[in-house]
Amino acid sequence: LIGRATRGYIGVDPDDRELVWMKDTWRIEAEGIESEAKIYRHFTDRGDAPVVRRTEIARDYPSHVPDEVKTGYGDVVSLEPHIHHRLVFREIGADLSRFRSTRELCQAVRDVVHVLGEAVEKADVLHRDVSGGNILIDKDGRGFLNDYDFSVLLSVEGARQLGPTCTWRFMGIKPLSNPLSHKHTLADDLESIVYV
Repeated sequence: LIGRATRGYIGVDPDDRELVWMKDTWRIEAEGIESEAKIYRHFTDRGDAPVVRRTEIARDYPSHVPDEVKTGYGDVVSLEPHIHHRLVFREIGADLSRFRSTRELCQAVRDVVHVLGEAVEKADVLHRDVSGGNILIDKDGRGFLNDYDFSVLLSVEGARQLGPTCTWRFMGIKPLSNPLSHKHTLADDLESIVYV
């Protein structure tokens, strides 16, 4: 009731028998918040954007979630509306904590620092949720960033940017100190890398 119930699964593409990664989540439906699928399509449309995971399938599924629920104490609690959302990716990454050498760890983090900068400069996308769980290592030992579901398109007028979005233990000082008034920046994402 208080989260997005995100789950990930390894699957098999029946056409070419290749492994794929499926992300199943309940995304927030609110004014100014883009779907993760839209962010990935935006990257694909921008040929000069940084390399990110290629989505094979990305869509919303019709669902009904109540706007409010009654607690066991009889109180009524309002819920932020959510939409069932699934994405299928060709790239499968290992958790950053499974690095095979110090060199691979440093390479993966360096790759993500580069992608964060390129995403803002070339595609106007700010990630806003850099954490240890959102940095993955591919089979070649290169790092890539995952989970663009709290990202914002900086070029979109009225994009929702206020309020904390990052995983708390990786969040920068300014977003923690002023969670409702601070406008997240690339510097905040880079500070999160330090905590990773």
